[in-house]
Amino acid sequence: MNIVTVVGQSDILPLFDENVLPHCGIICAPALTQLEAKEAVLVIGEGAVLPEKLSVLAAVVDNDSGFDASLLNGTAVVTCGLGSRNTVSITSKTAEYVTLSLNRSIQTLKGICEPMELPLPVREDVDDYAYMAAFAASVLLGNIG
Repeated sequence: MNIVTVVGQSDILPLFDENVLPHCGIICAPALTQLEAKEAVLVIGEGAVLPEKLSVLAAVVDNDSGFDASLLNGTAVVTCGLGSRNTVSITSKTAEYVTLSLNRSIQTLKGICEPMELPLPVREDVDDYAYMAAFAASVLLGNIG
């Protein structure tokens, strides 16, 4: 089973639990000492304490938060944020839908995923970064695209 590990605080769970995005395993922890899972995606949430030993498919970070991606030296990083310079961004948002964008090709568990957009229903209990991070994780795991 594909695994998304969330370190720190994030509200991505409803997006997977309620079938907004394809189901996958989710592990949530405020902090980890190590994470060695080559087919897992690490989502770095607010207040995360990063593992000292890290070996994952990729880490997903909130680029708008000022996170220092150099802390993930040697790990593939997928940036999320409102600007098009990020790997994943939001291209539009209405009261009913948020449209997420993969802005460049990325390596996934199933091969290369080309740029794409995906509209999802809006949930009031999910913030913009959680949408982008869950979408990025789903693409990286090969569940979308």
